This record gives sequence, structure tokens and C-alpha cells, in this order.
Amino acid sequence: MGKHPGELLVSLSASSSNNIMLSDILDPRLPLPSDRRVAKDIVFATTMAFACLRSNPNFRPAMKCVSQVFLSRKRPVADRLQAISLLQLKEHGLYMDDEAKIQSQMSGDIVELHASSSS
Repeated sequence: MGKHPGELLVSLSASSSNNIMLSDILDPRLPLPSDRRVAKDIVFATTMAFACLRSNPNFRPAMKCVSQVFLSRKRPVADRLQAISLLQLKEHGLYMDDEAKIQSQMSGDIVELHASSSS
């Protein structure tokens, strides 16, 4: 991956990013977590990041929803970080559907967070 965070975003938008594993984009100076809970948190944060980076703004979760999801402590089931591809996180991660619910296909659980019409 590139040395600048912007390079990562450009490379992730390319079709070649489908073969990139989650562990490949993590800081190589840090050891991979041995604690399963930490690994789940990394998967969850990355999944939320991809939801926020969707090209169509209508499919991005509102920041209020993102905050509520983080506070709810719902986490998708994580496999070993080396076995999770970015494609899995982009396609099967959290997304906003037409009823303003955030769903996690990875765990099969539905976290219903109805966004308020105005803050």
C-alpha cells in the first residue's frame, strides 16, 4: 500500500483491490492482535469506514447512526484478520437500506437504528 492515506483510498477504488486482505492494509509496524475482541473491533471499524466511503451519498450512514452503532457495541463475527478480504468488508459489511436501518450481513444480526428526520 502507499505511504499516504490518500493513496490507500485511490487503490481501494480500483478493481484490483478485490484481492487485498485486511491484514495487508494494517500498519505493518504493529503486531496483529492476538485478542479476538480487538480483531473484531478492527473488522467492525473497517466495515464502518467502507460504509462511510460509499460513492453514492444516499447509501452512506449518517454520522449520528455511525455513532449509535459504535456505542451499541454490536460487532460482526470476525475471522482471523489474515483471512478477511477488503472485498468481503465492502460487499458484506454494514450498509444503509431504504428504511434507514443499518444491517450487518456478516453476522446475520440486524441493528435497527432509525435516523431521526432532523437533528
